[in-house]
Amino acid sequence: MARLYFKNMFPVADTAEEKASYISVMAGEEGDALNMPRIAAEIKGLSEALNDYRAVVERMVSDQEILKLSGRARSDMRFPDEA
Repeated sequence: MARLYFKNMFPVADTAEEKASYISVMAGEEGDALNMPRIAAEIKGLSEALNDYRAVVERMVSDQEILKLSGRARSDMRFPDEA
């Protein structure tokens, strides 16, 4: 975690390998290897939760309101050119 702190305090240009290392730290992995079965299971669970949430929202909000909120969220959210 100290790597992430110093990365944020003193940003430098990262190589692909350095970025992968930060991802493994954020994923709670030991070393630079990722536990892909665990990650796949987490992604599946998050996807199912998102679908459940979407179903609840669709029951509670009109299609017009969903489109309005979606458009506002897209205009409010700006992503940097480089991820």
